[in-house]
Amino acid sequence: DRFGVYADIDAGVDRKYKLEFINNGIDRHFDPRNSIIYGIPWAIDNKDPNSHDLTTIKIAEEILGQSGKLSGQLFGSPEITDESFDPHILTKGKAFFCRFVMIRNILKNSLTLCDSIFPNYVSPIMKKGYLGDLALESKIYSSITGNRVSMDELDKQAEGVLNLQRAITIREWQTKNMRGKLTDIDNLSPTGKTLRGHDNLAGHLFNRPKKFKWLDKTHIIPQLSRKKYEEAKSMFYKEMGWDYNGAPTESTLKKFKLEYVAAELKAKKPSYLSIKNDKVVIVNAGETWGK
Repeated sequence: DRFGVYADIDAGVDRKYKLEFINNGIDRHFDPRNSIIYGIPWAIDNKDPNSHDLTTIKIAEEILGQSGKLSGQLFGSPEITDESFDPHILTKGKAFFCRFVMIRNILKNSLTLCDSIFPNYVSPIMKKGYLGDLALESKIYSSITGNRVSMDELDKQAEGVLNLQRAITIREWQTKNMRGKLTDIDNLSPTGKTLRGHDNLAGHLFNRPKKFKWLDKTHIIPQLSRKKYEEAKSMFYKEMGWDYNGAPTESTLKKFKLEYVAAELKAKKPSYLSIKNDKVVIVNAGETWGK
């Protein structure tokens, strides 16, 4: 007979310890169904895009009792945090904020800054309207290194890193089509098709609503709309200066002095692995690349 810890192990760890705040992956960790602003970084990034940006502003606004006020003052787009707007639709203001968040994530990782504190969206000082200082990263960098750079200059350097990361992803995936396409290879999808590609999210986010059990057990968040999500990707690509399939255009790379990257991507013919006559073969994708 099993006893003590061995009985627990024998019962199966996942079944025995089905905890509310772990073992749920993306569903608990900034679920894209809560906001498209979470959904874009989850698809675009190559790692967990852990970011407290949206959460920080929303919590501050809840404390102040003024939904959308801080995001409206900081970015001119109250719909970023105002829950009266559809959270699954990406507006121009939300697209700008997604880009801003991903750029500042590069800075946080490069400068080893706290994810919860930076960017400095919020201040406890009433006479400042509780607004923080978005230039704080550049001020810290300038003070420590003696190399004086403005907020815009530092953001541009970080955006160059973001585009370089994107180009490396394209090279490693051997395709400039980061958007993906519908395929028949996943029988788990209700439609018999699923979207395969880098810039994609888990299928259940489009098939199942979210039962929000933490603060309100009765609150249900609808599943994502594939149509809205693809439209959101298109808007974000445009905001980044990328083409329809999510690849940085030649002019965008040159903007960040990445001419050598542009030349390599232009020269390299993307390919992918396929099965033909029970053998693995390399197929030339024959893709074009936007200027």
